Amino acid sequence: MRLIALTLCAVLLAGCGAARMNDDERLSPEKGEGMVVMSTRYQDNCGAFMGSTALSVEILHDNKIERRFIPVMNSLVKKDFENPPGFFQMWKYPAGDLRFSEVVQISYGSSGRSTQPVDFQVRIEPGKIYYLGELFVDVKCNGVTLRTKDQRVRDAALFDQRMNVLKSSQFEYRLFEVR
Repeated sequence: MRLIALTLCAVLLAGCGAARMNDDERLSPEKGEGMVVMSTRYQDNCGAFMGSTALSVEILHDNKIERRFIPVMNSLVKKDFENPPGFFQMWKYPAGDLRFSEVVQISYGSSGRSTQPVDFQVRIEPGKIYYLGELFVDVKCNGVTLRTKDQRVRDAALFDQRMNVLKSSQFEYRLFEVR
């Protein structure tokens, strides 16, 4: 029963961030929303992990905190990149403080769950698009290492291919800082 519950939880984590963006999406300051664009990559250098990995995000707005998850690795979701696998991400968020708090791994084969602190924050202003770079999650047998990389050329081209109205020329650059 525990295995079934964990598997269901991992599947839900795969798409639990926010509504995916439509290609004709628009941002308007009146809606009080901003957008985050980034990519995530995952490398398993231990070979033993079978499960789902997500980036935990806390949204602080209107005196409340919402928690969402951005997929980093999930074998059930089509990947945008290979060698190593990864995802191109575009999410709308309410204006406010967006805090990336941890990388969460949930194992399909056991009741295992592990976390790696991230602690990166960006303020989302209405109508703005923030490019955060690429977060690379490197799993080793003795822990997880996080790295960031500026992939703005590749990710801007992907953004422009997928969006009809919004353009990468609108990006504000706030690259991830891993401490």
